[in-house]
Amino acid sequence: MSHDVAPTLTNWCPGCDAPLPPGWQSTCPSCGQAFDLSMQPAVPRAATMRSAARGRRRRVDPEKIFSWRRLSVVLVIVGIYVGILALTGWNGPQDRQQAQSVRILPTHGRCAAGGAGQTQTIQVGDFAPDVLVDDVDGQRTSLLKSHPGQPIWLVFWDTQCLTCQRQLWLLQQTAHAAGSAVNLVSVDSGEDPVAVPQWLHDHGYDFHSILDPDGQIADAYCITNVPTHLFIDSHGRIHTILLGLMGSGQLKTELDALAHGS
Repeated sequence: MSHDVAPTLTNWCPGCDAPLPPGWQSTCPSCGQAFDLSMQPAVPRAATMRSAARGRRRRVDPEKIFSWRRLSVVLVIVGIYVGILALTGWNGPQDRQQAQSVRILPTHGRCAAGGAGQTQTIQVGDFAPDVLVDDVDGQRTSLLKSHPGQPIWLVFWDTQCLTCQRQLWLLQQTAHAAGSAVNLVSVDSGEDPVAVPQWLHDHGYDFHSILDPDGQIADAYCITNVPTHLFIDSHGRIHTILLGLMGSGQLKTELDALAHGS
Protein backbone atom coordinates (compact mmCIF):
# COMPACT_ATOMS: atom_id res chain seq x y z
CA MET A 1 0.00 0.00 0.00
CA SER A 2 1.39 3.38 -0.89
CA HIS A 3 0.74 6.68 0.83
CA ASP A 4 1.02 10.13 -0.68
CA VAL A 5 3.45 12.25 1.33
CA ALA A 6 2.75 15.94 1.44
CA PRO A 7 5.72 17.94 0.15
CA THR A 8 7.65 19.91 2.73
CA LEU A 9 6.87 23.61 2.51
CA THR A 10 9.46 26.27 3.00
CA ASN A 11 10.23 29.83 1.98
CA TRP A 12 12.67 30.94 -0.69
CA CYS A 13 14.29 34.21 -1.60
CA PRO A 14 12.60 35.85 -4.62
CA GLY A 15 15.93 37.43 -5.53
CA CYS A 16 18.28 34.42 -5.68
CA ASP A 17 15.94 31.44 -5.13
CA ALA A 18 17.84 30.35 -2.02
CA PRO A 19 15.68 28.45 0.56
CA LEU A 20 15.01 30.38 3.79
CA PRO A 21 13.61 29.42 7.21
CA PRO A 22 9.90 30.07 7.60
CA GLY A 23 9.10 33.41 9.19
CA TRP A 24 12.43 35.00 8.32
CA GLN A 25 11.80 38.75 7.84
CA SER A 26 15.11 40.38 7.13
CA THR A 27 17.71 40.34 4.38
CA CYS A 28 18.56 37.17 2.49
CA PRO A 29 21.83 35.72 3.82
CA SER A 30 22.70 34.56 0.28
CA CYS A 31 22.15 37.64 -1.87
CA GLY A 32 21.58 40.36 0.74
CA GLN A 33 18.21 41.46 -0.69
CA ALA A 34 15.83 42.96 1.91
CA PHE A 35 12.15 42.03 1.79
CA ASP A 36 9.14 41.10 3.93
CA LEU A 37 9.12 37.33 3.94
CA SER A 38 5.69 37.19 5.52
CA MET A 39 4.25 38.40 2.25
CA GLN A 40 5.80 35.47 0.35
CA PRO A 41 3.80 32.25 0.12
CA ALA A 42 5.42 29.00 1.12
CA VAL A 43 6.13 26.62 -1.74
CA PRO A 44 6.83 22.87 -1.90
CA ARG A 45 10.43 21.93 -1.06
CA ALA A 46 10.94 20.19 -4.42
CA ALA A 47 9.99 23.36 -6.27
CA THR A 48 12.23 25.38 -3.95
CA MET A 49 15.19 23.07 -4.66
CA ARG A 50 14.62 23.30 -8.40
CA SER A 51 14.35 27.05 -8.16
CA ALA A 52 17.48 27.24 -6.00
CA ALA A 53 19.36 25.07 -8.46
CA ARG A 54 18.38 27.43 -11.26
CA GLY A 55 19.63 30.30 -9.12
CA ARG A 56 22.95 28.59 -8.53
CA ARG A 57 23.36 28.01 -12.24
CA ARG A 58 22.67 31.66 -12.94
CA ARG A 59 25.10 32.95 -10.33
CA VAL A 60 28.66 33.09 -11.71
CA ASP A 61 31.55 34.29 -9.58
CA PRO A 62 32.77 37.53 -11.23
CA GLU A 63 36.25 36.93 -9.81
CA LYS A 64 36.49 33.67 -11.76
CA ILE A 65 35.35 35.38 -14.94
CA PHE A 66 37.98 38.08 -14.44
CA SER A 67 40.69 35.49 -13.73
CA TRP A 68 39.98 33.51 -16.90
CA ARG A 69 39.82 36.66 -19.00
CA ARG A 70 43.08 37.89 -17.53
CA LEU A 71 44.73 34.53 -18.20
CA SER A 72 43.51 34.58 -21.79
CA VAL A 73 44.93 38.06 -22.32
CA VAL A 74 48.28 37.02 -20.85
CA LEU A 75 48.46 33.94 -23.11
CA VAL A 76 47.69 36.03 -26.19
CA ILE A 77 50.41 38.56 -25.27
CA VAL A 78 52.95 35.79 -24.64
CA GLY A 79 52.07 34.17 -27.97
CA ILE A 80 52.57 37.44 -29.83
CA TYR A 81 55.88 38.06 -28.03
CA VAL A 82 57.20 34.57 -28.84
CA GLY A 83 56.16 35.00 -32.48
CA ILE A 84 58.05 38.29 -32.72
CA LEU A 85 61.15 36.73 -31.19
CA ALA A 86 60.98 33.82 -33.62
CA LEU A 87 60.68 36.14 -36.61
CA THR A 88 63.60 38.29 -35.46
CA GLY A 89 65.85 35.28 -34.96
CA TRP A 90 66.31 35.56 -31.19
CA ASN A 91 67.68 32.31 -29.78
CA GLY A 92 66.99 32.78 -26.10
CA PRO A 93 69.23 30.72 -23.81
CA GLN A 94 71.43 29.90 -26.80
CA ASP A 95 72.94 33.40 -26.38
CA ARG A 96 74.49 32.10 -23.15
CA GLN A 97 75.42 28.67 -24.48
CA GLN A 98 78.95 27.51 -23.61
CA ALA A 99 80.91 25.26 -25.94
CA GLN A 100 83.45 22.87 -24.41
CA SER A 101 87.05 24.06 -24.46
CA VAL A 102 89.71 21.44 -25.26
CA ARG A 103 93.45 21.65 -25.85
CA ILE A 104 93.86 18.79 -28.30
CA LEU A 105 92.13 17.16 -31.29
CA PRO A 106 91.08 14.45 -31.42
CA THR A 107 90.26 14.38 -27.72
CA HIS A 108 91.33 10.70 -27.61
CA GLY A 109 94.11 9.03 -29.59
CA ARG A 110 95.45 10.35 -32.89
CA CYS A 111 94.02 10.94 -36.36
CA ALA A 112 95.01 10.38 -39.97
CA ALA A 113 96.66 13.43 -41.52
CA GLY A 114 94.92 14.17 -44.80
CA GLY A 115 94.77 10.50 -45.78
CA ALA A 116 98.57 10.38 -46.11
CA GLY A 117 98.92 7.36 -43.85
CA GLN A 118 100.40 9.41 -41.02
CA THR A 119 98.82 10.04 -37.65
CA GLN A 120 98.89 13.23 -35.66
CA THR A 121 97.14 15.47 -33.17
CA ILE A 122 96.15 19.14 -33.34
CA GLN A 123 96.86 21.15 -30.20
CA VAL A 124 96.44 24.66 -28.91
CA GLY A 125 99.67 26.51 -29.71
CA ASP A 126 100.36 24.52 -32.90
CA PHE A 127 100.55 26.20 -36.28
CA ALA A 128 97.24 25.56 -38.04
CA PRO A 129 97.54 23.24 -41.09
CA ASP A 130 96.99 25.00 -44.40
CA VAL A 131 95.42 23.15 -47.33
CA LEU A 132 94.09 24.02 -50.77
CA VAL A 133 90.30 24.11 -50.82
CA ASP A 134 87.30 24.88 -53.03
CA ASP A 135 84.81 27.48 -51.88
CA VAL A 136 81.08 27.46 -52.67
CA ASP A 137 81.79 29.48 -55.83
CA GLY A 138 84.10 26.76 -57.12
CA GLN A 139 87.25 28.83 -56.59
CA ARG A 140 90.46 27.03 -55.59
CA THR A 141 92.10 28.82 -52.68
CA SER A 142 94.33 28.41 -49.64
CA LEU A 143 92.46 27.86 -46.39
CA LEU A 144 94.60 30.28 -44.37
CA LYS A 145 96.75 32.28 -46.78
CA SER A 146 93.69 34.03 -48.18
CA HIS A 147 93.70 35.96 -44.87
CA PRO A 148 97.41 36.69 -44.28
CA GLY A 149 98.27 38.26 -40.95
CA GLN A 150 94.65 38.23 -39.76
CA PRO A 151 92.94 36.22 -37.00
CA ILE A 152 90.56 33.50 -38.18
CA TRP A 153 87.52 31.82 -36.69
CA LEU A 154 87.49 28.38 -38.37
CA VAL A 155 84.24 26.41 -38.02
CA PHE A 156 83.55 22.83 -39.13
CA TRP A 157 79.89 21.92 -39.65
CA ASP A 158 77.44 20.03 -41.88
CA THR A 159 73.79 20.38 -42.85
CA GLN A 160 72.70 17.15 -41.12
CA CYS A 161 73.92 18.31 -37.71
CA LEU A 162 71.02 19.85 -35.74
CA THR A 163 73.40 21.60 -33.36
CA CYS A 164 75.20 23.07 -36.37
CA GLN A 165 71.90 24.36 -37.72
CA ARG A 166 71.33 26.19 -34.44
CA GLN A 167 74.84 27.62 -34.67
CA LEU A 168 74.53 29.01 -38.19
CA TRP A 169 72.60 32.12 -37.09
CA LEU A 170 75.74 33.21 -35.21
CA LEU A 171 77.89 32.60 -38.27
CA GLN A 172 75.47 34.71 -40.29
CA GLN A 173 75.57 37.57 -37.78
CA THR A 174 79.37 37.51 -37.59
CA ALA A 175 79.74 37.41 -41.37
CA HIS A 176 77.65 40.59 -41.63
CA ALA A 177 79.20 42.38 -38.66
CA ALA A 178 80.81 45.62 -39.83
CA GLY A 179 84.45 46.15 -39.00
CA SER A 180 85.08 42.68 -37.58
CA ALA A 181 88.75 42.16 -36.72
CA VAL A 182 88.42 38.39 -37.17
CA ASN A 183 87.72 36.54 -40.41
CA LEU A 184 85.13 33.76 -40.47
CA VAL A 185 86.04 30.61 -42.41
CA SER A 186 83.34 27.91 -42.33
CA VAL A 187 83.96 24.40 -43.66
CA ASP A 188 81.22 21.95 -44.61
CA SER A 189 82.72 18.43 -44.64
CA GLY A 190 81.63 15.16 -46.19
CA GLU A 191 78.60 16.40 -48.13
CA ASP A 192 77.48 16.92 -51.72
CA PRO A 193 79.30 20.03 -53.07
CA VAL A 194 76.25 20.85 -55.19
CA ALA A 195 73.62 20.38 -52.49
CA VAL A 196 75.34 22.44 -49.78
CA PRO A 197 75.24 25.83 -51.59
CA GLN A 198 71.60 25.20 -52.45
CA TRP A 199 70.83 24.31 -48.82
CA LEU A 200 72.46 27.54 -47.61
CA HIS A 201 70.50 29.56 -50.16
CA ASP A 202 67.21 27.86 -49.29
CA HIS A 203 67.71 28.64 -45.59
CA GLY A 204 68.64 32.26 -46.16
CA TYR A 205 72.35 32.04 -45.33
CA ASP A 206 74.86 33.90 -47.45
CA PHE A 207 78.09 33.67 -45.46
CA HIS A 208 81.18 32.34 -47.24
CA SER A 209 81.70 28.58 -46.83
CA ILE A 210 84.41 26.14 -47.89
CA LEU A 211 83.40 22.76 -49.33
CA ASP A 212 85.20 19.63 -48.13
CA PRO A 213 83.32 16.74 -49.76
CA ASP A 214 86.12 14.18 -49.32
CA GLY A 215 86.94 15.23 -45.75
CA GLN A 216 90.49 16.32 -46.58
CA ILE A 217 90.36 19.45 -44.43
CA ALA A 218 88.55 17.68 -41.58
CA ASP A 219 91.27 15.01 -41.55
CA ALA A 220 94.02 17.64 -41.53
CA TYR A 221 92.44 19.16 -38.40
CA CYS A 222 91.54 15.84 -36.73
CA ILE A 223 87.82 16.72 -36.72
CA THR A 224 85.64 13.95 -35.27
CA ASN A 225 82.62 16.02 -34.16
CA VAL A 226 80.75 19.04 -35.44
CA PRO A 227 80.44 21.84 -34.77
CA THR A 228 84.13 22.34 -33.93
CA HIS A 229 85.58 25.85 -33.61
CA LEU A 230 89.26 26.76 -33.94
CA PHE A 231 90.41 30.32 -33.26
CA ILE A 232 93.67 31.01 -35.07
CA ASP A 233 95.75 34.09 -34.27
CA SER A 234 97.38 36.47 -36.76
CA HIS A 235 100.58 34.39 -36.66
CA GLY A 236 98.78 31.23 -37.73
CA ARG A 237 98.86 29.52 -34.34
CA ILE A 238 95.80 27.84 -32.81
CA HIS A 239 94.65 30.02 -29.91
CA THR A 240 91.52 28.12 -28.75
CA ILE A 241 89.60 24.94 -29.64
CA LEU A 242 85.91 24.67 -28.78
CA LEU A 243 83.49 21.77 -29.28
CA GLY A 244 79.71 22.11 -29.55
CA LEU A 245 77.19 24.94 -29.58
CA MET A 246 78.63 28.35 -28.76
CA GLY A 247 76.63 31.37 -27.63
CA SER A 248 77.20 34.98 -28.65
CA GLY A 249 78.66 35.87 -25.24
CA GLN A 250 81.33 33.19 -25.46
CA LEU A 251 82.04 34.10 -29.08
CA LYS A 252 82.57 37.78 -28.17
CA THR A 253 85.03 36.76 -25.45
CA GLU A 254 86.99 34.56 -27.85
CA LEU A 255 87.02 37.13 -30.67
CA ASP A 256 88.13 39.93 -28.34
CA ALA A 257 90.96 37.76 -26.96
CA LEU A 258 92.01 36.79 -30.49
CA ALA A 259 91.90 40.35 -31.82
CA HIS A 260 94.02 41.63 -28.94
CA GLY A 261 96.44 38.72 -29.05
CA SER A 262 95.79 37.60 -25.48
